[in-house]
Amino acid sequence: MVDRQALAERLAQTVEDTSGRRPGILRADVDALCADAGLNPDFLLKPGEVAQLFRVDPRTVTRWASQGRMQGITTPGGHRRFQARVVVRLMLRLGEDPTVAVRLVAQFVRAIT
Repeated sequence: MVDRQALAERLAQTVEDTSGRRPGILRADVDALCADAGLNPDFLLKPGEVAQLFRVDPRTVTRWASQGRMQGITTPGGHRRFQARVVVRLMLRLGEDPTVAVRLVAQFVRAIT
């Protein structure tokens, strides 16, 4: 069991480095939160599904991927997919509470599977 509060506090820290940006969000921290919520961090979401979570157009999600705001996977057929951990990390970078971000993605994944 993960110490949710300590992990959430560490993720939510606003300590800035010399470049003025927030420190990176560690993959291990996001994976631990996902595991605690029963979410497979490797679960793949389509751009339209990510768009539903963020309430934007699917083309916006594709543009975010092209701009490097979120890392996607391209299937052999040329379609984009996004790991659940990547979606959670983007939510965290946008200021969402860590436990809320993971819970939202986990509930969405359960609803579509």
